[in-house]
Amino acid sequence: MLRIYRWALPLPNSRFSLPLAVKFSNSTDAGQFVAYASTFGGPPDSYGDIVSPGAFKATIAQHRADGTAPALLWSHDPGMPCGAITQMQEDKKGLRIEGQLALDVEKGRDAYALLKLGGLSLSIGYMIDASSPNGKRGRVLKAVKLLEVSVVAIPVNPHAQFVSVKSPDRSTLTQEIMAASRLIADSVI
Repeated sequence: MLRIYRWALPLPNSRFSLPLAVKFSNSTDAGQFVAYASTFGGPPDSYGDIVSPGAFKATIAQHRADGTAPALLWSHDPGMPCGAITQMQEDKKGLRIEGQLALDVEKGRDAYALLKLGGLSLSIGYMIDASSPNGKRGRVLKAVKLLEVSVVAIPVNPHAQFVSVKSPDRSTLTQEIMAASRLIADSVI
């Protein structure tokens, strides 16, 4: 059974309020998530890079053709998978992914617990197929081969964030609302 609760939350130091839908579902859905692994344009990331729209098209097509997906890792460590990516696509904002945290492995449980508190973001591991210079140290990434997506505490791209994580546990409602409020407040303000 899926239950949706809606609120209009005032954002801190703002005239805006946050329309929010928090979804509670069967326990088998716990750990399912939606996120942006990378975003397009905007200010450069902490390495000076900017990802162009279309940069992931070829890698998405190749993964689909091969029936594969990039690895979902804990902090770029190939020895610590924490779940699986089930869908990925480019939209106006960036590389949108859906996936499932592996709640029966340690790092999957760790990621799930920290996500409910709003304490994690995402980072990508890739190989560059095409780029151009961006200033003295950065690049404009035009085509990349996506190898992995990692759950991290300190992202290179601060806009690569989780959008939602399903939880069967109503006791975490307050933490989920606050995490979503912080996410949107950072994007709006």
